[in-house]
Amino acid sequence: MSNLIERYVFQVGRYLPVDQRDDILLELKTTLYDMAGENPTEEEISEILKDFGSPRQVAAKYNPHIQYLVGPMLYPIYVRVLSIVLLVVTIGISVSYMISFAVSEAPAGSILLQLLSTLYSSLIMVFGYITIVFALIQRFQKDIFSQKDIADFTTRWDPAQLPQVPSEKAAISPFKIIGGLIFSTIILLALILFPERISFIFFSNGEYSTTVPILNISHLQTFIPYFAVALIYQVVHSLYLLRKGAWDLISRLGKIIFEIYTSVIFILFILSGRVISEEFFAQITAYSEDLAEPLSLAFSITKVFIIVGILVSAVSEVYKQVRAF
Repeated sequence: MSNLIERYVFQVGRYLPVDQRDDILLELKTTLYDMAGENPTEEEISEILKDFGSPRQVAAKYNPHIQYLVGPMLYPIYVRVLSIVLLVVTIGISVSYMISFAVSEAPAGSILLQLLSTLYSSLIMVFGYITIVFALIQRFQKDIFSQKDIADFTTRWDPAQLPQVPSEKAAISPFKIIGGLIFSTIILLALILFPERISFIFFSNGEYSTTVPILNISHLQTFIPYFAVALIYQVVHSLYLLRKGAWDLISRLGKIIFEIYTSVIFILFILSGRVISEEFFAQITAYSEDLAEPLSLAFSITKVFIIVGILVSAVSEVYKQVRAF
């Protein structure tokens, strides 16, 4: 087997939709080996690949729409990330309003209308945000991805510049990287810029009563600089990883540092003060004084589970990166 053809086919696959990739690559590989014949030299294979076209050109032939906001390499990732985020947002908001309905006396119709209104505005915002992020990645990907990854449509490219096919341990999943970046960005920006909007709506006698922030804003504000550092760090690390196209020593060390840093920050945030606002706790217990003790116990148990989850996730990721050295 020619290493050059394998590298070429691998690069073409990076620009193809996931659902068509295997069939197209099998056809492409068969065609190239048939054209190369038996015992071809590297120079002969190189000339065949030059005439065949750059990996991006070949991938574009399977999609006639050359002008796009999100291109063929990013589109499958874009759709998957968008679907998951929209689903998570829908579930989160719906659960929030279900709890509000359960603890209030507001008419179901009133809460349903507010739910639909909130869902509409939130899903539109999330859709726009994710689309803008992917459009920017598409627009400036020559600065994000390695120049060896992206062949120019207008010049005669050199197959010798094709990167090696990464090993299984070094291979990256752009979906996981971009998806993780978007999830983290949404969460951290919410904590940094809009903590008061992480709130709960209360009703009294079927009428709107008040909206109370769930988190203790004063306690949260002391950690905002640390959350901002975590956000900037992850953006830089993700872009570096996308540019390299594979895990290397620097990116693995960076991931380990990030996991340790964020774990320490979030655990300190949970343990060093009152996370839930007193107003929220007071509004909940106002419906029944009997709720105070079990609610406090529930919050304490939830803290333990969150801390354990953070530690397990961090240790697992650090162990995974260390093993790959």
